[in-house]
This record gives sequence, C-alpha cells and structure tokens, in this order.
Amino acid sequence: MRQRIWKTRNNAFTPLDNKHLKGFTLLELLITTSLIALMGLAIYSAFARGVTVWQRGNKTDVAEQEVRFVLENLAKELRNSFKFSGIEFEGTKNVISFPIYVNTAGIAQDPKWEVGRISYFYDSSKKSFFRMEASYIDLFQDDLPKAKEILSQVNDLEISYYFFDIIGKTYNWKDSWTDKENFPLGVKIKLLAGTGKDEKEFIKTVYLPRKI
Repeated sequence: MRQRIWKTRNNAFTPLDNKHLKGFTLLELLITTSLIALMGLAIYSAFARGVTVWQRGNKTDVAEQEVRFVLENLAKELRNSFKFSGIEFEGTKNVISFPIYVNTAGIAQDPKWEVGRISYFYDSSKKSFFRMEASYIDLFQDDLPKAKEILSQVNDLEISYYFFDIIGKTYNWKDSWTDKENFPLGVKIKLLAGTGKDEKEFIKTVYLPRKI
C-alpha cells in the first residue's frame, strides 16, 4: 500500500503522495561535503600562510630593532669616550676598545661612575657580538670581567677608522687603529646579521669630536 503523508491546508489535513517529495541524493551530499571541505581547506591555508608571514615579519622587525639599538648604544659610548693616560683607544677589524666612564655599582638607580674601558669584539666561531665593561682597577686584575653577548646570528662584522693622511693630505679609512696618542676622526661599523632571506647589512658611521 502506498504510504501517504498528510499536510495541512486551511486547517484541514489533505493527503500528499510521497512521490512528490524531493530530497538530496547520496551523490549530491558527497559533492556538497567535498566542496565545503575544499573551501575550508582553502580558507585555513590562506589564514595559516598569513599568520606565518606575520610571524616572520614581526620576528625580523624585532631582530632589526635589536641590531639598531646595539649600534646606537655603541655610537653613544664612542662619542662619550675621552683620552686617559693608561687606557688607549685601540681598534682592529673585529675589536674596538676605548676609555670611558663606567658604572661600577652595576645598577642604574644608584650609579657609581669611575674611569674604565669598554670593549666590543666579534667572535666569528660563535657568530656573536660581545661587549665587555671593566673599571680601571679591573684592568690590573688577573681575571677581567666576563664579556656579555649582545647580538647573535652575526655573519660578519668589519670596523674601520677615519683619519687624515698628513702625507697625502686626504681623509681615508683604514681597518686598524694603533695611534696611542690620538683618537680616530670617526668609526664605521659594518655588520651582516640574520639567516637566509632575512640576512641584512647594517652600517653605522660615528664621527668623533676632537679629543683633547
């Protein structure tokens, strides 16, 4: 016997043959489900790719800010350096050191300033840039204070020194400083940091006031 489904019309029930009812076939359901899954996968892939790009860009920005902060701090300390008997300005391609006032108290809230020496140097084996701060008394001890790593993933670093060539009467750059009586007119730091596509070159030039 054919089943009948009842529907309401004007508050009365009338029979409706089930042959007039239409629904989704199994094939249609499978196609619809597949399309929804593909759309979801596409949306997720786009979102994941966007997050990855944002994370990479944010990480790169943070790394660049860190490098610029270190170079700016080095420049500030160079400008504050001064001549002092017993502590010379020395420089090579990967190392620079100079006399300056250092905080021997170790805390910013209650500083105790004394004459000392600050050194920066590059360790190519560790691909790191280091800073060492020592008081004048420390320089005569057997063990100097431990150097602090201030930058990592440094692929190369070159320091050059600006001077006036008396013979040639020209201004030039050289890769070492051995003049024990005078300071260079300027210092240029060229630093290559980062990995892969994020590798970037940073250049900081610091012109020094005349040291009396």
